[in-house]
Amino acid sequence: AFVELEKIGHVIRRSAVYETEAVGFTEQNPFLNTVCFFEIFCRPFRLLWKLKAIEYKLGRMRSFRWGPRKIDISSFCRYGNWNPHIAAGRVNRLKP
Repeated sequence: AFVELEKIGHVIRRSAVYETEAVGFTEQNPFLNTVCFFEIFCRPFRLLWKLKAIEYKLGRMRSFRWGPRKIDISSFCRYGNWNPHIAAGRVNRLKP
């Protein structure tokens, strides 16, 4: 995924990979999570479409909410300081 991200922006830093338990539908393998801080110069919706294209290219198949998946790219746009990943009632602070 980082190779594909480099094609649309500049990866500045990235974190280690962390294993976390699945959320929502828990009858699946644990997730592997990482965070990167990167620069990109486009509007948020354009970024969303670019990230969805990367997911598709890497084999993302949508099944059901919180279902198993090969890849899930989330984006958190913020001007200024780092913004923690907040999803499904939990906070992952994976600092790049």
